[in-house]
Amino acid sequence: MMSDGTKVIKDGGGQGGVTWKEASRSTSGSYTIVLYKSANGGSQWKRVTYDNSGKIVKVVYGS
Repeated sequence: MMSDGTKVIKDGGGQGGVTWKEASRSTSGSYTIVLYKSANGGSQWKRVTYDNSGKIVKVVYGS
């Protein structure tokens, strides 16, 4: 799921039931790395790595 920076997504990962908003995006080789931060005002974040077809290959959660 790629976004334009205004996309808000929900999932059950990390701290459970968090709503995520894209904070930054970078490219490394054929991968796109997107940092999402909690849209609920918390300190949670997740970093999602997508391959060049848009498939998620890695997700890292933190706070």
